[in-house]
Amino acid sequence: MKGIHVDQNEMKVTVGDGIRWGQLNHALDVYDLHTPRGGCADVGCCGFTLGGGYGYTAMRYGMACDQLAEVTMVTSKGAIVVANEHENNDLFWAHDRGGTGGNFGIVISLTYN
Repeated sequence: MKGIHVDQNEMKVTVGDGIRWGQLNHALDVYDLHTPRGGCADVGCCGFTLGGGYGYTAMRYGMACDQLAEVTMVTSKGAIVVANEHENNDLFWAHDRGGTGGNFGIVISLTYN
């Protein structure tokens, strides 16, 4: 829940649902990477992104949901589901566009470009 994994080859970062922007920024600075974010270090990455994610750098890099590459979640039946553009893409689309309100399950990690 509090993990951060940076994949330098793919230029992606996966964050657990307990990660805040300040923690992610610190991890990305080491690799000189950026993903659109808000201005408050204490805001959670998942909630911000799933709500759309408009922040200070949105004009240049887009909103946080625009950089979303994959969602891992637990459904109401207890199944762990991965959603991206190739797998469960309808579920990914619902999360990627923001504003789902958590209606499709509990998000446990996000992967950003």
